[in-house]
Amino acid sequence: LIQRINHLLDNQKHEECALLVARSSSLSHCVRDLPMSRAYDAIPHSLVFLGAVYSKISLSGDSLITELCPESFLRHVVKWLSSEPRPAAHKDSSVTPYVASIRDILRIIVRASPDLPQKLNRRKQNLHRCILQLGHHGLVDSSDFKMMNLHEALKVELKKRLQQLKSALQKLEELSSCHRRGSQTPSDGSHQRMLQISLAELEERLIKNKSSLTTVEALVANSHVDYLVNILEERVDADKQMLFHLMELRR
Repeated sequence: LIQRINHLLDNQKHEECALLVARSSSLSHCVRDLPMSRAYDAIPHSLVFLGAVYSKISLSGDSLITELCPESFLRHVVKWLSSEPRPAAHKDSSVTPYVASIRDILRIIVRASPDLPQKLNRRKQNLHRCILQLGHHGLVDSSDFKMMNLHEALKVELKKRLQQLKSALQKLEELSSCHRRGSQTPSDGSHQRMLQISLAELEERLIKNKSSLTTVEALVANSHVDYLVNILEERVDADKQMLFHLMELRR
């Protein structure tokens, strides 16, 4: 049976192939061997054959429908429909003769997978968001309130951050030098020694720690780099999602 189906598909005799399937009594036993990929690639001409296959297999139980890779069918139909030109209002579309076959197959698929419409709707919404994001790759605000390319803005902000880091390191190095001059032995930093600290030493330590905190806080408070990185992450994620959808349609 499979050899005869392959032979008919090779010769693009889809209607004869559909008749063969309709008359077969053993199709459900060889469902995994059916050349579904070839048939999907031949949409829309193979729709008559695909309709016969789905109809015949559904008689043996909805559980076998998944063996036909219905999502692949949907991808190929979407791909084909997207390549068809939109007809003028007063003309029939080239799609029209195939609508009934597609509708019948979809009914069988949905009956076998009731959650499929919701799943497809989520994909549609996700794709819609990705398409909207395609237009969100314009200029961004810098910390100087100038509009510029995202990568240029990141370069400017990172240079500022680098300069701040250098200044912070220099300040911390100065504080460390003062600390090294004030503490000569390891015992000076022991817990017991800390409990015996004098008021003057406490005030000095507070000043040093406050200076360190002020230096570090200035870096943490500069959130514009984080803002730009968040934008970059959103753009990367949106493009990854869009690429995923495009690859799905091309499969």
